[in-house]
Amino acid sequence: MSEEENIDAYLSSREREHREEQDQSELEPSVAGGVYKAVVEGEETGEREEPSISTVGQPQPQPKTQSKRASIRKIQKSISDVSKQLDKQTAQINKLSQVVQTLQKQTKSTQRQSELTNQIRSQVNQIQRGITQVQKTVQKKAPAPSASKSVKKKSTKKKKK
Repeated sequence: MSEEENIDAYLSSREREHREEQDQSELEPSVAGGVYKAVVEGEETGEREEPSISTVGQPQPQPKTQSKRASIRKIQKSISDVSKQLDKQTAQINKLSQVVQTLQKQTKSTQRQSELTNQIRSQVNQIQRGITQVQKTVQKKAPAPSASKSVKKKSTKKKKK
């Protein structure tokens, strides 16, 4: 049995005992009330009888009733303690929820940064390929470096003449 089922079973048994106790106490006052009424009526008529201990139902605390009351107090205290603990745990859960939301926002931000970094890397690679193609094209169109120097020398010689 789970802990909750144990608590529920215990509480329901206590409720049954409490109802039975109330049923008994409802019967007792009617008998005691009848005795009380007879004594009061006797006083009004002037008939005074010494009430015997057996006829007057004086409520004396019974050990069972005291132990039931004590157990009820214990149950109420434990319920109060559980309620307080639930309040504390609810507050802790709320704090954790806020932390989790913050972490989720940070994770989304980090994912976005990662996506942007990948896009930038891809664009840099495309630019590098483009630069390489331009360099190849320039190299094809330009004469060999040694030939261009000789051409320049010839042209400078012509100018000197």
